[in-house]
Amino acid sequence: MESKQYLLIQTLADGKFHSGDDLGSLLGITRAAVWKRIAQMKDIGLTVDSVRGKGYILPSKIELFDQDKISQQISPDCQPKALVILPMVDSTNTYAMEYPDHLEDKWLAVLAETQTGGRGRRGRDWVSPFGGNLYLSLAMDLSNGLGGMDQLSLWVAIAVANTLKQLGVQDVSLKWPNDVYAQSKKIAGILLEARGEAEGQARVVIGIGVNLKASEALESVDQPWTSVTDQLAKSVQPERNAFAALVIQNVIDLCSSYLTGEAPSLQTAWQPLDYLADKDIVLTLGNNQVNGKYRGLTNECHILVENDGGVISYNAGEVSVRATTGNA
Repeated sequence: MESKQYLLIQTLADGKFHSGDDLGSLLGITRAAVWKRIAQMKDIGLTVDSVRGKGYILPSKIELFDQDKISQQISPDCQPKALVILPMVDSTNTYAMEYPDHLEDKWLAVLAETQTGGRGRRGRDWVSPFGGNLYLSLAMDLSNGLGGMDQLSLWVAIAVANTLKQLGVQDVSLKWPNDVYAQSKKIAGILLEARGEAEGQARVVIGIGVNLKASEALESVDQPWTSVTDQLAKSVQPERNAFAALVIQNVIDLCSSYLTGEAPSLQTAWQPLDYLADKDIVLTLGNNQVNGKYRGLTNECHILVENDGGVISYNAGEVSVRATTGNA
């Protein structure tokens, strides 16, 4: 995003009126050029109202990400090596994967106000309206390769679920392998990507998307969804920077415990949050489908399905799953 456009958004983010003259002076452009830039904000999902004699105003205040506010709320042992905040990026995961510095034993955290090419599992798009939700990627370099990383994305999902519960969100659950639900509606998702060798140098990137605010842009999502705003009373809504800090803190803390072998049994941590427990499910494997009863996870975190063919395990990379009893 061009710097003057972002400065315009930063100025309007306070939810107050700003005259065309004042904005023009701030940006060093004419009032007509200000109007053009205001119109361009629709491209990222921001609508600006104008009132004759008062100027331009956003319908509501936007809390933009602030590096200092976030860092101050993360404990020293969970501080990332670098915290990068981007106004706009194609994908925080792509940015983190291509980050040039070495990240041995220290996490990189990348936040964006919006993504133009956000990704979900199995090639799906991740809808990313500007300035309302959490688009976060955490990355680390591993000297011992990618072996044993099967559980990592599930631990991330557990950390995000526990964060939401910590804030007071009710009926939080996890749908294998890493969708986070509240009241049986999707509220967050995780995408883990890796590059490198099985037993050598590698980089792992964890993408986390959380719906913080209800948005018209989310109407296009092809499954029931909800947001933190929807789930919490107005009096207890978290500040966006505080929420980002808490997610970073909790994910780094729990994933570091997993990587050092100090985490508890994943099955023990997953079971109380398991959305699929006791449900009939259907697995999609390419063009094929498997129907059966969900029977939990293996030690390798593969899903177990029972039908007339017995109990069979399936890997997360091979399939997607939905419940045929329940709402998802």
